[in-house]
This record gives sequence, structure tokens and C-alpha cells, in this order.
Amino acid sequence: MMKRFSWVCVLIAVSLAAGCTSSAMPGPANPMVQPTPGSTQTPGPQPPMALTTQSGFKITMVSTQVPGARFMAVAPNGDLIVSETNNGQVVAIKPGTPVDGSPTVIASGLPRPHGLAFNGNDLYIATWTGISVIRNYPTGIAVQTLYSGLTENGDHNNRSLAIASNGTLFESSGSDCNICSESDAQLA
Repeated sequence: MMKRFSWVCVLIAVSLAAGCTSSAMPGPANPMVQPTPGSTQTPGPQPPMALTTQSGFKITMVSTQVPGARFMAVAPNGDLIVSETNNGQVVAIKPGTPVDGSPTVIASGLPRPHGLAFNGNDLYIATWTGISVIRNYPTGIAVQTLYSGLTENGDHNNRSLAIASNGTLFESSGSDCNICSESDAQLA
């Protein structure tokens, strides 16, 4: 019985050794060959789809002249304020402006403006590096930097903004990567 067990162990060892030869293992001398992927169809433009709403709501095209619109806020006077993050500007669309009419640029040269919020007539603008404000909109036109110096992170660089009822400002700050340990304490 012991001899038979020994022979079984020898056969298993020989089989394992034969399967582990260097010619069978992928490596620099023998790279693993991967099949060439087949072509995949790239989806083309989709036809416009109809938007629907619940009873009591309506959808209206406001402007076709705001490229890269990212965030909106409605001013107390009814203007629609829109951030154009990639263009570094914030624009206003006045009620009654034709859909193909040009919006009014109210702030430009900002570092990636995104989040917008009103506190009374003061328009707060979240930027990549901090928060700016236009006091007393629409009569005030000067853009004032409240603070700057936030880390300019690479991956999540759009900042949202909220204002509490007591006037406290909150600005989001995303991480510099998707799966990593952040080295900068300012980044989430």
C-alpha cells in the first residue's frame, strides 16, 4: 500500500513538473499572445429625444448660445445666470432674450467657474481656486475674490457651492484622483 502511494506521489510530481516548464510559462522570452480584438461599432449621434414632464411643468429652450453650460442660478430679478466653466466666464440670460440671442457676460477670466448661488442680490461663484462674488447684482458688476488658494486638483476640478440660511458658504473640493491616498489635506 505504501509503495502504491509513493508511485502516485511520484506521478503527480512528474506531471506538475512537466506542466511548469519554462516554455509553457509566459514571460519576456515567451509573451502571452492575446487575441486581436474585433472591431466594435462606435455609436453615432442619437436622434433628439422628446422630453416629457409631469403635469404642471414645462420645458423651454432658453438659449443655444451658451457653449459648455455647467451650472445655473436664477437671480432675484429673474435673470438666468449660467457658468461656462471651460470658457472661464459667467453669463446672464435676461427674460425674453431670443433663444439665439447673445447672453451678457457678467464675469470673465475666472479659473473654472462652476457653482453659483445667490444670497440676497449677491452672486457667489465657486471657482477652481476659491470663491468670488458680484455684490448687488445686477447693478454691481465688479467681481471680487473672497478667497483663493485652494489646491488646483486634476481629476475633480468643478466646485459646487451652497449658502446656509445664516450666510455660511460651503464649497466642495474633490480628490486629485479616483483611487488613491491623498497627500494634500485640502482634497477629499
